[in-house]
Amino acid sequence: MRDVEAIEKGADRVVDEVRQLLGQSWFPPFARTVVYGLINRLDDILDLAEDAAQSLHLYHVTRLTPEAVRLAELAVLSAEKLQSAVAQLAQIESPRSILALCAEVDLLEAQADHVMRAAMARLFREESDAAQLLKLKAIYELLESLTDRCKDDRHHFRFIVSNCLVSRQFRSQCASGGGAFGVTLRRNGTSAVAMTNATIITRNASA
Repeated sequence: MRDVEAIEKGADRVVDEVRQLLGQSWFPPFARTVVYGLINRLDDILDLAEDAAQSLHLYHVTRLTPEAVRLAELAVLSAEKLQSAVAQLAQIESPRSILALCAEVDLLEAQADHVMRAAMARLFREESDAAQLLKLKAIYELLESLTDRCKDDRHHFRFIVSNCLVSRQFRSQCASGGGAFGVTLRRNGTSAVAMTNATIITRNASA
């Protein structure tokens, strides 16, 4: 548990550092609100992991079921996919590879849902100790929530990638001219980008 707490405290320092760098940057690589939202939600995942570790200690859980172990494994795999996506944001050479990682997070979350349903069915069917039942139920829910949180966070990555793809397409159209349409883009580039970003934000908000 101490290892998890140390990692979570390290994450808090990273969040503070990111906020400080954003405050000092004139032109951040992505919109400040996007970066703030992403870093805060990633920190929330670590907070939830710490809650799970603390619950194991506070509830004095000395015996874990195979289902609990599997849920923990799926949570770790989901976090690793998000870690890879973050690393690729530093230089988006292949935006679609980030989308592929997001799709993998979706699949892992679906697996966690399946494991969770089987775990709860077995728990209520076989566990005769009421205290142990309540303890394991709480642990299952925390571990399954980790994969849910990872799935929720992939929306931020998809927004960033979609914004990047639209910006590239827009720049390509401007460079190629394209007759009257190209002239309009060159004259109203800033407005067009702003409208495009507003459209993406609206679509994500309604999703």
